[in-house]
Amino acid sequence: MGSDPEKYQRQEDEPVGEYKEYRYRYAVLAVYTLATMSGAILWIVLSPISEQVSKIYGVSGAVVDTNTLLFMLMYLPTGFISNYIMDRYSLAWALRFAMLCLLVCSWLHLLIDANFYLLFVGTVIGGMGNPFFLNAPAKIAALWFKPDARALATTIGSMANPLGTLIGLVLPNLFVNKHVVNKGHGKSAMVDLILLQAILTTVIAVLFFLVFRERPPTPPSLTSVEHTQEPFFASCKSLLRNRKFQPLLFCSTIIIGVANATSTLIDQLVHPYGYSSADSGLIGVILLLAGMISSIFIGAYVSKSRRFKRTIVILLWCSSILGLSLYGAFATKSLAFVLILAALTGLCILPLYPLLFELACESTYPIGEALNVGMLMFGGQAFGIILTYIGGSLIGSHSSLGAGFLFSGLQVAAVLVIMMTFKQKLVRSEMEGFVDMDAEEQDSGEKIGEGSRGVRSINDEE
Repeated sequence: MGSDPEKYQRQEDEPVGEYKEYRYRYAVLAVYTLATMSGAILWIVLSPISEQVSKIYGVSGAVVDTNTLLFMLMYLPTGFISNYIMDRYSLAWALRFAMLCLLVCSWLHLLIDANFYLLFVGTVIGGMGNPFFLNAPAKIAALWFKPDARALATTIGSMANPLGTLIGLVLPNLFVNKHVVNKGHGKSAMVDLILLQAILTTVIAVLFFLVFRERPPTPPSLTSVEHTQEPFFASCKSLLRNRKFQPLLFCSTIIIGVANATSTLIDQLVHPYGYSSADSGLIGVILLLAGMISSIFIGAYVSKSRRFKRTIVILLWCSSILGLSLYGAFATKSLAFVLILAALTGLCILPLYPLLFELACESTYPIGEALNVGMLMFGGQAFGIILTYIGGSLIGSHSSLGAGFLFSGLQVAAVLVIMMTFKQKLVRSEMEGFVDMDAEEQDSGEKIGEGSRGVRSINDEE
């Protein structure tokens, strides 16, 4: 599990006491990002061309969507296994196994040329590996980055999945479109698309196996050092009973669930209004691109300010309002207007992923990062499957606004729960001497309130 110090160039920043940061951390984060992107592409690749795939292979849209749902469904049995292995044994070997699963999946997908249903064999194997990568960003940030850079590192790692999704929304339409299908070249175009996927995944796998390491020779911070943990199932029980974690779990379940359902149903959501598959892909791309850009800036801000709760509440309110506006805008049939609202919605909703992950790790320390993120992702993946079926049933032949009301209403519920039940306390940062600004302001507000009540009491007595 440990790494040989000789494999690193000791080009560290100024050490704080006995802790050091290595520039090699950027290489580790980069190959992790590429690997996670490859999983996202394998997950979403059929969604933007579901209509064309249905025609090429003579299957229903629901069968095509099953490929995407299988990836999410496989998270349920393997999510906790990945948490256990990464927190208790080896992060590096766990992720190498996951990369191997994605590699096998990418090549098995070529079986689609023989029979469409054989595609699901590869998807199941890829779905077994994907949870390892989805659960790992906060742990990699904790092992390799100093405290004031962790939130940004978690943000970059968490944005790998949306970036892969973005590529997966664009790439298929370059190969498989109505023109190609109408000319009878649909199957050959599908094989070309999947072969390119497999080659890219292979290149990424080679880089990952060569570069990724478990941890640096010297830890970057106090809390990145190995610490005694409860048995795994005791940690799960403690986490679910933790009053700081419960509202974060509720919130992330809704946010990730809504995002996954929207990604899966994107083509169906815009179809009643006459938009093409290319249009739906463009809407998804703009939403994700805007969200990734804003995530970097917001992640950098929160890394320095530590204002997690305040930022999450603002983003939740904005995303719920803008999301509903986006669904309403579909009816205008103005692609430009829809793209503007998609960008604004993405600016608000995507940064919530890494903020919730990092806040959970901060609030529940010393419970492991992989278990924290895994629990949050598990709720979102499970709810995303349910929402996909419910949201799909609410999409009519002329409108998808019913799904929009459902998704936005759930986001409002999430922000209300965070506002009313969660009080920020960054346990991990406090151990490392960082000031928790939101907690200080909350405490100051309570003291002022108590002082005011005291003044009123004295006046009443007088």
